Amino acid sequence: MATLFAAIAVFAVGSLVVHRLDASAPTTTTTTTVATTTTVPPPTTTTTTTVPPGDLPQTHVLPPVRTSGLDVRMTELMRAIATGNPTLGYPAFFPLAAYLQTKAGYGNDLDWHVRLLGHFDQDVATYHRELGPHAAAARLVGYTVDDTEAVWVLPGIEENKGPYWRVYYTSLTYSIGAQQGSITINTMISWRGEWYVVHLIGFNS
Repeated sequence: MATLFAAIAVFAVGSLVVHRLDASAPTTTTTTTVATTTTVPPPTTTTTTTVPPGDLPQTHVLPPVRTSGLDVRMTELMRAIATGNPTLGYPAFFPLAAYLQTKAGYGNDLDWHVRLLGHFDQDVATYHRELGPHAAAARLVGYTVDDTEAVWVLPGIEENKGPYWRVYYTSLTYSIGAQQGSITINTMISWRGEWYVVHLIGFNS
């Protein structure tokens, strides 16, 4: 099966910034208490339906280097590596429904499960071992997405029927106690303006 790393066009954009998850700006809050009488309306029932991103069509939006969704996915990926449980990192992985919209040909469901996700599981286990005996204490400090090297991959390359942005070598910074280290994500690709992992340690064929 073909992999998702070939590209034919490069757009230099953005800047290389380390995003720390504990960064926050000080705020000032003023509270005013006013005596009021409130009439509470009868309760209503609201049903909200959330459509998985992979079920929606692709967009041409270059993903930002940081979003609240990416914060969550990178935190979950770090938890997966720290615990050695790859299923915790599955939300960070490129969605199956999006993969089926991206790839031409047949057998793409099996390819996603056996080849891509299978290698992801192995790579999580490898990184977990490399963290050493205190791996479970690892916590995500921040991450860096080098979007200056982002590439727009067009259909027709590597059996793709749909386009996507691709970026190499995203860095996760973690801490274990007072020690810090980094982990590299080999390849992430975009879906609807968000980055997802597709190859963790290296390409797989």
